[in-house]
Amino acid sequence: MITKSRHARTRDQTAFDLGQEPRRGLPSIVRRSLVPLQIELRRDKLLYNPRQYEFRRLPEQTDLFGQFIQLADDESGHAILNFARKYGVLGLDSDGLPLDARWLITSFRDENTQYELAGSEPLRTWRNLACRFGALRRIAGYLHMGKTGLEADWLAAIGERIKSTQIKRQKAVFEFICFELVQHSNLRPTLSWTSHDTEFEPRIEYSIVWDTGLFDSLLLKLLLTVCRKEGWAHCGVCHIAFVPSKYARRGTVRYCPKCKTAGLANADAASRSRRNRTKSK
Repeated sequence: MITKSRHARTRDQTAFDLGQEPRRGLPSIVRRSLVPLQIELRRDKLLYNPRQYEFRRLPEQTDLFGQFIQLADDESGHAILNFARKYGVLGLDSDGLPLDARWLITSFRDENTQYELAGSEPLRTWRNLACRFGALRRIAGYLHMGKTGLEADWLAAIGERIKSTQIKRQKAVFEFICFELVQHSNLRPTLSWTSHDTEFEPRIEYSIVWDTGLFDSLLLKLLLTVCRKEGWAHCGVCHIAFVPSKYARRGTVRYCPKCKTAGLANADAASRSRRNRTKSK
């Protein structure tokens, strides 16, 4: 049972919170999570066999990020256990950090190098990360409103009091924190150049190096929430990834601002419409 936490906020303190995820969920490049077949709770740790797992698709209609940050209040660990059994583990190594794909790739290339999931994740790590992500979201809300973040939130985010009370300086610290989190994740830009279409142009895609999933998905949702965006899209003309300004139904062709300005979007949409009418006859 989740008990009331010392991190609880009053209504006034959360006035500038960015709120929950959009109702329809965030389109995400991280769609799967590593879920061990068996997870047990022992002595304030989640224990599992790192060699026995399955990949499970993360739900797009669920406020995954909102559920995760609530785990900061879970003193018993049962809510964390249920969350891990449903959505997967953080994927920590023996140092208690998210599994770094650079070392993992090295272990693939060199059989003498062993690098894998630890199979043990302290509840303290889960609570601290949930508390930190929640604090970062609240800080971002204050900064968006032209106000500085709460001292308690900065303490949860960086482990100490922030020295500056200038908004610009606090934004710079926020940037650095996100940079560190990305370095610990498997989120990487990759080049895509293979397709059944012989005229397929190469494009940059934002994906993951290795499919641990949960930590990367939570981090991506944090970044998108801070940017007040719902996800990534690929332009139907130039195929370049961009951040859309509005949500669209699944299957809708999206166009980047550059192609819209050049008139290429309207031409492509008209061409697609003609092809669809021809197919329907």
